[in-house]
Amino acid sequence: MQERLCIGKFVVVDWGTSQMRLYLCENKVCGTGISKPIILERGDGSGIANVSDAEHAFFSSAPAWLTPELPIFMSGMVGSNIGWLSTPYMSCPLPISDILLGRTCFNSRNHTLSIQHGLSCKNALQMPDFMRGEELQILGWYNSNPEQHSKGRHLLCLPGTHSKWVYVEDGIILSFTTGLSGELFDILSTHSVLTGQSSISDDYEEFERGLNMIERIGGSSFIHLLFSTRSLQLAGELEQNYSASYLSGLLIGADILAGIHGNDFVSNVVTVHVVANDKLSNWYAHGLEYVGCSAVKMSAEDACVLAYV
Repeated sequence: MQERLCIGKFVVVDWGTSQMRLYLCENKVCGTGISKPIILERGDGSGIANVSDAEHAFFSSAPAWLTPELPIFMSGMVGSNIGWLSTPYMSCPLPISDILLGRTCFNSRNHTLSIQHGLSCKNALQMPDFMRGEELQILGWYNSNPEQHSKGRHLLCLPGTHSKWVYVEDGIILSFTTGLSGELFDILSTHSVLTGQSSISDDYEEFERGLNMIERIGGSSFIHLLFSTRSLQLAGELEQNYSASYLSGLLIGADILAGIHGNDFVSNVVTVHVVANDKLSNWYAHGLEYVGCSAVKMSAEDACVLAYV
């Protein structure tokens, strides 16, 4: 069963590879029980990949409101072998309501901290797979409507540097699959000839063009389709400013098609729950609707905080 961690004020730290986000939150006792947590303050800092001493980096970035009496709950790559403390993984299948049971607690500079354990599984390709940080977003999604989300089959998409496709049945995470869409976009758009170095503008028409190409031609030609981002510009058929949108369509389209067709589990699932920030959420929702699925969006920030309901 899910553990009630605290009532009152507390700090949530989502510390990933590229960014650290801090939230001062509060749970209150009200007439009907415990209220959902609200965010009172926000802070940020460098990602775990860009710091040499996690403890020093954390307290150097700490906002003035981070005082010793506040419990601090961390998740993400801060618990990896390049983070503050290397914490274990919990194996799937796993009840979502058990996620908070996996934490490593410790003290530092008169503060009480804990780091959330990640999840591991054998994915749809029968390969080992792992996540750190997204498990709290899954729990937050679950807590947003536990009566509905504890029953039946649900497919979650958590886009990001490494997108996660999560297969849930009757409140249990059966498995998940990781896609490299975000990291590939970053590498190809900044370290290749595909998009050039000009200013980039978002364009849904070119995004849909990329979606259409990957849907029509298929994933087997994906590595060849990527070069069309360059060749269409050389042929005068794609403006350089919009080339990143086209490339995004190819990458997100490939990720979506693999996510909704790469597992027998999703054969009868037509709704996908997308948990992400606004821009990524909109791109993925648009892509899902383009291929005939409905998308229900939830803010990643809200999901992270709702894990502590």
